[in-house]
Amino acid sequence: MHLNYFTNSVFEGLAGQDTFMVSPAAVEKNGEEWARWNPVGTGPFKFVEYERDVKLVATKFVDYWQKDKPYLDGIEVIVLPDHMTRQMAFQAGDLDIAYLEGKLAGDLMALGFEARELTRALPVHCLVPSSANPESPWSSKKVREAAWYAIDREKITAALGYRQKVVSNQWIPTGVIGHIPELETLRIYDQDKARQLLTEAGYPDGFKSRLIVGPRWVDRDLQVAIQAELAAVGIDVELEFPEQGKYSEYRWAESGWGDGILFQEFAQFATPTPSIRFYWDHSPAQLYDMLYPEGLDELVDEVLATSEFSKDLLEEFNRALFEDATLIPLYEIKKIAFARAGVHGDRVFSYGFLWDWTPRDAWIEESAQ
Repeated sequence: MHLNYFTNSVFEGLAGQDTFMVSPAAVEKNGEEWARWNPVGTGPFKFVEYERDVKLVATKFVDYWQKDKPYLDGIEVIVLPDHMTRQMAFQAGDLDIAYLEGKLAGDLMALGFEARELTRALPVHCLVPSSANPESPWSSKKVREAAWYAIDREKITAALGYRQKVVSNQWIPTGVIGHIPELETLRIYDQDKARQLLTEAGYPDGFKSRLIVGPRWVDRDLQVAIQAELAAVGIDVELEFPEQGKYSEYRWAESGWGDGILFQEFAQFATPTPSIRFYWDHSPAQLYDMLYPEGLDELVDEVLATSEFSKDLLEEFNRALFEDATLIPLYEIKKIAFARAGVHGDRVFSYGFLWDWTPRDAWIEESAQ
């Protein structure tokens, strides 16, 4: 393989989806558009059908290269966007594995259901202010800092964390190279300080804005709690819960979201530089209404160009986001999946990233089928 330039995130790509094998014969025979919706590869299961927003069905590939695998005759992935519906389907025995979070996951754990947890390189939930919009109050660093001081993360995670949220004050999570423990002791909840900063920024009486929450992260009790914390210092945010398509437009389109703050999950790869490449390297470009701190583009290039991960550069990157209050971290969140009794070998979350599992190794006890 010949690279036009070196990036240390290439290793994560080579070990992941970037190098999934696709049959060139199938593409040449049927065309690229057909191949997008009828994958032919080397995996343990053969594609049967995909119904958008409904389900994906696959059957066992009897000529799979690993002898005697897969164990299952087939798999079916059911799309259930509504979290409550997903919880009820799992409890009714209609699902073998289900992803849940928040109170619904907490309720199932309290009932004794077996949970698989992503416990390392945790995603960080953040507020992303429209700092690139000069007409927005959020273009002021003091306003962003005020919002930071206004939110009592300890109280919110204690009341609404359901054993899944860990307070965070920075973009790089605990246990990942570049995490800076002392940042957790700075900008601690202080509503008087928040009001002072708003006054210094020219908003002594506060201002109106909006908090935009994507459907994947709708936890209304938590969002209402954040809304109340901001309102207490004079930042009156209206909650907006768009459909996924509209939220994706806010996040990915150059038109951005204009004014206000996005509630965004920043997923973390097992190593930090692929995460930095994905979110901060303008490839793919996203979050257009978020202004990068001065010099961050050059720092990102430097971080990605090292042959070994540089602790000093990663800490410099992490600190730059903190110092500028580019985004407002809230907490690290464990990802939770539940497996029905008798389900084995799925290894959900075993690779340190969302949704990863090993269908070729999964099996179900006969008594549980």
